Amino acid sequence: MAGLALLVLSLVAAAAVFIDQKSTPTNHDEHRDPADLPR
Repeated sequence: MAGLALLVLSLVAAAAVFIDQKSTPTNHDEHRDPADLPR
């Protein structure tokens, strides 16, 4: 049971890191677009 819990926790942590890395460039692009547009 402990091994299964550790496996699930590691998978959740890896997914969170992957989603965080994947969403960071998207957030930068969203913040950059209004700045690039002429006011």
